[in-house]
Formats: sequence, structure tokens, C-alpha cells
Amino acid sequence: MSELELDDFLYVFLEEAKESLNKWEELALSLDKEFNQEKCNDLFRQAHNLKGTAKMVGLEDIGEFLHKIEDLMGSLRDGKIAYSSELISLFLNSQSVLSEWLQNKEKNNTTIPKEKELLEQKIKEKFKNFNIHNSKEENVDCNIANNLPIELEKKGSVPLIVGKFDFSFKRKHLTTSIDNF
Repeated sequence: MSELELDDFLYVFLEEAKESLNKWEELALSLDKEFNQEKCNDLFRQAHNLKGTAKMVGLEDIGEFLHKIEDLMGSLRDGKIAYSSELISLFLNSQSVLSEWLQNKEKNNTTIPKEKELLEQKIKEKFKNFNIHNSKEENVDCNIANNLPIELEKKGSVPLIVGKFDFSFKRKHLTTSIDNF
């Protein structure tokens, strides 16, 4: 793919991201008034779609930041953490940081908003405070053999991953990881 084609994709992404971030803000403000599972799902999808598209156009740093937010939104959606105005404020602040960051990218400015690191720390604290784990860890009560091999196939826009699924137990706690070959 030529640099010109990538620039075209980046331009389209930046335009669509503006719309998505506006929808993100609208949904978060609505959730701040009253929790609604459907709107929570929609907010999660906004983050999920932005993350995937950002990575597709080479904005890995933005994609990784979005992944952290998406995990927190997923925990809210799945009932692992309780709804709170503080959590919604975190989503709104993240939306603001992303808007600024994408505006910088649009101007070929590589500056990362200074609030990004603070938000990442707050997200990390949320996971720690609620004793929840990201998608790589789950609490279970079962016995599974070590080093169970798995293979995931490409379906739609899901990246192809071939690797092995490793896990270990600590008192009914399953820790997993996927190693790529």
C-alpha cells in the first residue's frame, strides 16, 4: 500500500472517528443521567470499533489506549463493576483526550495529550479497586490440563492469531495468556 493510499485511509478514519467520538460523548452523557444497558452496549461498541479501525490505519498507540478503555467499558457492561458517575466521568475524559489526540494527528502533530497517562492510571486503579481482571483473567472453579493448544481463524475483521493458550491455577483462579508463534 502506498503512502498516499494510507493517508487516504487515515483521513477517512479521522473523519469517521469525529462522528464516533461525538456519539461516544452523547451516550456517556445519557448514561450519566441514568444507566441503560443498551446505551452501555452502544458505548462499548464505539470504543471497540474505534480501537480496531485505529490499529488498521497504523495508529497503534491510540488503539492500545482505546483497548484499556474498552476493557473498563466491557467490565461495566458485563456487571463486573458497578455503574457510577465517576466511571462515566472517566469515559467522558477519555473521549476528550481522544478528540484532542486525533486533532493532533490530523495536523501531523505527534503530541500525545498529557492527560492520557493520568487516565491510564485511573483505569488501572479501577481494575485494582474492584478486584476485576481484564479479558485475559477469569475466576473459575474447574480443572483443565496445561498448554491446551488452540487456533483462531480469521472471521470478518478479526486478526488471524495462531498460538497456544497457557494458563495456571491459584486457588480457583485461572490466569491465561496467548502466545503467538
